[in-house]
Amino acid sequence: AVVSAQCTGSSGINAEYGDPEDFAELSRRIVKKLKNYQTDDGYNSFIRDLIPELCSEMTSDEIKKVSNPLVNLTYEKSRQEKEAKKKAQQASSKKSSLNTQKKQTDNRSDFLLNEYKSMDNFDDYDDFDDFM
Repeated sequence: AVVSAQCTGSSGINAEYGDPEDFAELSRRIVKKLKNYQTDDGYNSFIRDLIPELCSEMTSDEIKKVSNPLVNLTYEKSRQEKEAKKKAQQASSKKSSLNTQKKQTDNRSDFLLNEYKSMDNFDDYDDFDDFM
C-alpha cells in the first residue's frame, strides 16, 4: 500500500510512501519538524495523544514492538537522572567535606600554634626543681 502524505506549508512532507526507506525518511522529517515544538506547553500531551491514536489499529504484538523502545528509553532516562542526581549530591558533599576538613585543619593548626606559643612561657622552668 502506498501512503500519500500531503501537508501544506513549509513542513517538507510532500511525497508518497510505500517501502520502509520511505517511511524512515518520513519519520526523520516528522521528528525534525516536531522537535521544534518540544518546549511548548502542549507538546507532551500532544505526543501522549498521538501515539495511542497511531497505534489504535495495530495488533497487540505490534503495539508491544512500539512500546518496547519507549520502556527502554524510560529506564535509560531514569538511570541517567539518578546518576546526575548522585553526582550532584557527591559534588555537594565533597565541597562541604572539603570545607569541614579545612576548618578542622585550621583548628588543629591554631591549637598547635597556641601550644607552641605557650611553650615560650617555660623560661622559668627548672628541670632540677622537679627532682624527687
